[in-house]
Amino acid sequence: MKHSKTLLSTAGALTLSAILAPSVSADQLDDNLASIASKEDQLTTKIKEKTAKNHLQTTLQSLVQKDDNSVIETASLKAERLQVMSQKETLKAQIANREKRAALEAEAKAKAEAEAQAKVEAQKTKEDSEKPKTTEKTNTSSENTTSSERPQAGTIPGLTYDYAGASSYPVGQCTWGVKVVAPWAGSFWGNADQWPASAAAAGFKTGTTPKVGAIISWSGCHVAYVTDVREDGMIQVVEANYAGNQSIANYRGWFNPIGIQGTVTYIYPN
Repeated sequence: MKHSKTLLSTAGALTLSAILAPSVSADQLDDNLASIASKEDQLTTKIKEKTAKNHLQTTLQSLVQKDDNSVIETASLKAERLQVMSQKETLKAQIANREKRAALEAEAKAKAEAEAQAKVEAQKTKEDSEKPKTTEKTNTSSENTTSSERPQAGTIPGLTYDYAGASSYPVGQCTWGVKVVAPWAGSFWGNADQWPASAAAAGFKTGTTPKVGAIISWSGCHVAYVTDVREDGMIQVVEANYAGNQSIANYRGWFNPIGIQGTVTYIYPN
């Protein structure tokens, strides 16, 4: 701008000198005017260029400032993203631990159930192995009752089957079944629930302790013959008329006789 003012001052000086000088011709005045106009145009152009340059610099400075702000914002976003990623990894680890713990619990539960089932099956196998094995009964000519009259069943090793001596009781009933394997029982002791009193009247001892070879009588009107006893009170018996089966056999294996058919009384042989 200072240079522009100098040029203008010079142009003004030339113009005034040309006007005041009496020896300057018209052509010279025109040339001087044209020179001044050219210089004015040059100054105007330079002013515009300078203005544009200043504007460009201002724009660039603004962009630089914005770029700096963008860099700061980008760094902040990256830091926030890192924090979110860290939280994500923490949650994934918690989920993995929870799933692992659930899997371990399920495995432990399945193992416990399998062990419990194995124990049940082992106990069942043991009880089945302890059941007396039966073989088919063969009729003899000394028996008065025909095979069609007497229900057939397996015989229990060690037992004596006296079918002829049990004729005082209806064939297939529980009293008949016990009389067959325990000939010492009375022939006219009445119904099953009457046997304890009849036995006591006949001089037999009665009680509540299970013993092998004793007769068990339930007040619910059923009798059976005891073939085995365990220390925990479980027993095995042979009987007839149990669950619709009229033949003499061991139908229950080991069982607890208490509380299933009324009060229990044992009749002991003399």
